[in-house]
Amino acid sequence: MSQENCISLEAEINSDLHQSLLKYLDNHPYWDVNRVLNASLSLFMLQNWSQDKGLRTKDYDTCSRVYLDSIFHEHNNHVRYEQNKNN
Repeated sequence: MSQENCISLEAEINSDLHQSLLKYLDNHPYWDVNRVLNASLSLFMLQNWSQDKGLRTKDYDTCSRVYLDSIFHEHNNHVRYEQNKNN
């Protein structure tokens, strides 16, 4: 995701959830907080916000793109990380 399409967001999360997130990130170095939050929020919106509640096709397409970009970007980074680690 390009920088011009990003905004800064400040959020409070449960401290136990934060610890779990830090552990996850320690074990998955090709992920970062921004990617986790983009994937999580976009998937949540796809699962819980339907057209009858105001979700337009453009909104759905945006959420889908952000989610898929996050997941597939992770896969490509993981493959490169594993290849570099083994060299």
